[in-house]
Amino acid sequence: MEFSPLASINASPMSQVKAPTATDKAEQLKQASEGFESLFLQQMLKAGRAASLSEDNLLSSSAVKTSESLLDAELAKSSAGKAGLGIAQAIYRQFEPHVTGKRS
Repeated sequence: MEFSPLASINASPMSQVKAPTATDKAEQLKQASEGFESLFLQQMLKAGRAASLSEDNLLSSSAVKTSESLLDAELAKSSAGKAGLGIAQAIYRQFEPHVTGKRS
C-alpha cells in the first residue's frame, strides 16, 4: 500500500469559495478602525511616558519599562472604540461607503 501526499489534498473547485458580503466587509472595517485607534492610543501613552521628568529613579529599570509598555499596549487595545475619542467611528464613517458599496 502506497501513501500519496496528493491524496490528502482537497481538490474542491475554487468556485465554491464565497466572496465576502457587505456585512463581512463592514465588520472587517470596524475591526481595522478600532485597531487604528488602539495604535493611536498606544503611541499617545508611549509619548506620555517618554515625557517623564526624572529618569534616575528606582522605577527606571528595563523590566519596569517593558512592563509599562505591555500595560500600555493592553490598555490601548481594550480602550479602542470605547474611550470616547471617536477616532474609530470617524474612520468607519469615512470608509464605509467605499468598503460596503453603499453610497449615501
